[in-house]
Amino acid sequence: MGNPIVSIIIPVYKASDTIVKCARSLFGQTMTEGIEYIFIDDCSPDDSVARLEGVMKEYSKLSGQVRIVRNPQNLGVSETRKKGIRDAQGEYVAWVDSDDWIEPDMIESMWRTTRQGAVDVVVQNVFMDHYMEGELKETKEWKLYNGNNPKWALMHYHTDKYVPWGLPFQMSRRSMILEASKLVHNVNITEDAMMLIYLFARAKSCAWLEKAYYHYVSIEKSESLTHGNFCTKEEWERQQKNVDSVTEYLLKLDSSSYRVTANYIKWFWKDKFRAVFDDSWSFWKKYKECYRDAVTFDRTGIDTILHKIKIWLKYNFYPIYWYKEGRSLFSKK
Repeated sequence: MGNPIVSIIIPVYKASDTIVKCARSLFGQTMTEGIEYIFIDDCSPDDSVARLEGVMKEYSKLSGQVRIVRNPQNLGVSETRKKGIRDAQGEYVAWVDSDDWIEPDMIESMWRTTRQGAVDVVVQNVFMDHYMEGELKETKEWKLYNGNNPKWALMHYHTDKYVPWGLPFQMSRRSMILEASKLVHNVNITEDAMMLIYLFARAKSCAWLEKAYYHYVSIEKSESLTHGNFCTKEEWERQQKNVDSVTEYLLKLDSSSYRVTANYIKWFWKDKFRAVFDDSWSFWKKYKECYRDAVTFDRTGIDTILHKIKIWLKYNFYPIYWYKEGRSLFSKK
């Protein structure tokens, strides 16, 4: 095979129960030429790779397009993904987690949408498949809307409607995602969300597909490389580096256009890690500048003037509310 058009990167770790379905959905794509499959074994302790190799025998015609890369030691999802980008040879990079699976025409549809390489990023909708005890309980579609262009979409990041939060929900030019990956500090979870912010800040063009092709699988008590709970002080310290660097990057590019986006990123991530703060006061002080836009990105209440006033007062005069609400919400038990 010559230089591939699309490199698909699949991190593998403790995916014994899901890798067969994942691999078959990859090898059964309607686009057969120009695809490179890179499976990266992050020292998985189970038989994930053996099961993968079994599926590869079923699709022997693709053997020249498939690579299994084995990490010398467990690197974690962040470094494993970066390694995949460095090893990829395609003009574009697509992603599939080993827990998940894709529709047969996903890669062909995304490549066609690039208009033969004219578009930097292609975004797709996603099926959210929830399994419990091995049985599919619910499927919902997470829809991303046409954001006109990358900058406009990033300016409206707080709406959660235009910019994907996971690498598998888009395909992008390899040169751009490579540069974006170099700016992200290694963390154990959601480093791809930060990578995509850098990507959209650098991209000149983007296209949004109306159809969902990717099945994001949620399994109770999943132990895969890309699922898990890492809400610790140590992880928050690492994630803060990403929050600081990405918001500084955006504000340096265009402080007026990206102010709300930067403040939303600060608010979102400290709220995700609220359990690691010692008390409500330290929680409020961290990134307190983000509260000026709390009304803009608050989507939890009724959209009324009185509600907006309440939200603004609560966040911007937080010390007044500390004893009334804050202590009961965030204090350690």
